[in-house]
Order: sequence, then structure tokens, then C-alpha cells
Amino acid sequence: MPNHPNQRSRWASITDQPRMRVALEALQHAREQLEQATPNKGGHRMEAIRLIEQAIYEVEAGVMYARNH
Repeated sequence: MPNHPNQRSRWASITDQPRMRVALEALQHAREQLEQATPNKGGHRMEAIRLIEQAIYEVEAGVMYARNH
């Protein structure tokens, strides 16, 4: 998994897209909470983490796309 503090500081400067920044922060917080939860969830906790990772990737890709177009 990526280094969360580095990613947070890397994307905290999304001042030109404040709603994307807020969404990214919310996703990162949700991932942290799930990572700290007890693991006995029948695989659903891990699937939720995987989907959040995918959502983080999509938000970051959207920010980069908007900056380049």
C-alpha cells in the first residue's frame, strides 16, 4: 500500500479543485478507518479497501486530466 502521509501531502495542494481534494481526503480517511477495523468481516473489509484504493486512483486521475485539458 502507498505511504499514506506522503500521498496526503502530495494531494493536499489541490487548491484549484477543492471538491476533489475534499473527496480525496474523505476516501483516505475511510481507508484508514477500515485498515484499523477488526479483520473478521468475511473478506468484505478487504474488498471495501480495494474499492477505496480504486476510487482514490480515479480521483487522482481526474485531477490530472483536468490539469492537462
